Amino acid sequence: MLGPQQQTNKDAKSLLFQLKKLTNQLTKPGFTTIFRKVTEIH
Repeated sequence: MLGPQQQTNKDAKSLLFQLKKLTNQLTKPGFTTIFRKVTEIH
């Protein structure tokens, strides 16, 4: 059985993986338009 610390590390790793996947999707052309809209708001 995993200790609480190991479980947290596992969760953090999967979160990082999800984030990486999301970032990869955002780097596609569509991201620039979203980014432009966001910067216009600020």
